[in-house]
Amino acid sequence: MVRMADFFKKAREEEKVKKEEKPLEPGVSLAKIAKEKEPEERPEAIYEEALSLIEKILKEAGKGRIESHQELPPLITKIVNSLSKRDDGLVILASERATEENYLYAHSINVSILAIKVGLGLSYERDKLVDLGVSAFLHDVGMVRVIEIAQLPRKLTKEEYEEIKKHPKYGKEILEKIRKISKSAVETAYRQHERLKGQGYPEGVKEEEVHEYAQIVGLVDVYEALTHPRVYRKKMTPCKALEIIIDYSEDLFAPQMVKTLVNQLSLYPIGSWVKLNTGEIGRVIGANKNSPSRPIINIILGPDSERLKEAKRLNLLQHHYISIKEALSEEKIPEEK
Repeated sequence: MVRMADFFKKAREEEKVKKEEKPLEPGVSLAKIAKEKEPEERPEAIYEEALSLIEKILKEAGKGRIESHQELPPLITKIVNSLSKRDDGLVILASERATEENYLYAHSINVSILAIKVGLGLSYERDKLVDLGVSAFLHDVGMVRVIEIAQLPRKLTKEEYEEIKKHPKYGKEILEKIRKISKSAVETAYRQHERLKGQGYPEGVKEEEVHEYAQIVGLVDVYEALTHPRVYRKKMTPCKALEIIIDYSEDLFAPQMVKTLVNQLSLYPIGSWVKLNTGEIGRVIGANKNSPSRPIINIILGPDSERLKEAKRLNLLQHHYISIKEALSEEKIPEEK
């Protein structure tokens, strides 16, 4: 089992080497990018379009056949274009836009966004990123057949959980009816819950037998689920979710995939609340590639917990004497003074 402390130590050592090798790169201003975008290209508009489409697709899936799949590649291309420009607006939305009521819709979109982020970290070409994004977007279509069980506000019985575990099979059945869907999308839906050493389902196969997309989706699916609320539990902080994933990475997930996810999101993922060694408190709004412990932060509260009139953007990659002291849950954010 990989310890979180060891992961942090290794990340900081790698950052130190990188600083000696090349000059620092400033982070990208999300506000500046947003101003340069046309309204229809803004992350908010893309996310709303995605919500509309996934609702349509899942309703069709509930009837046994998806007819709107042809609308998906153009949408995923927009997501790829946005993320390729290092605009983390969609990642911020993915950290915020999920409730107990709409979780299946938002979860499908969020997993697609996060999977594409990992694909970018793995240097996938554009066509492969779109294929991965489509596969991730459709990964949970089989859940429509068991959604009533999944939304029960209590711990499931053994029989109910066994029924939930059939959703990859249901997803495969639904997607195989689409003539022009890629085989990778079918494989992703079917194999997303398989794990590194054969501990997963539905067949308990090992990593080498699982499609690469399914490995990526399986990883980000767990991260996304842990960081959003469900009817039976509260959400975890992004940092805590990553800590759990890192701790079990040698048993459940391919280490290279975990490392790529951390590099893309940072050890303090977008949406995390953090307290700095200066006493200031802020929210992570961006990551610096290959510097996972030095994200970009919007400072909301000053050293004495006073709320600032205007958020202060701070790129830790440019401020070597400022560091993150601890990650905070939203419940621990001081009330405005």
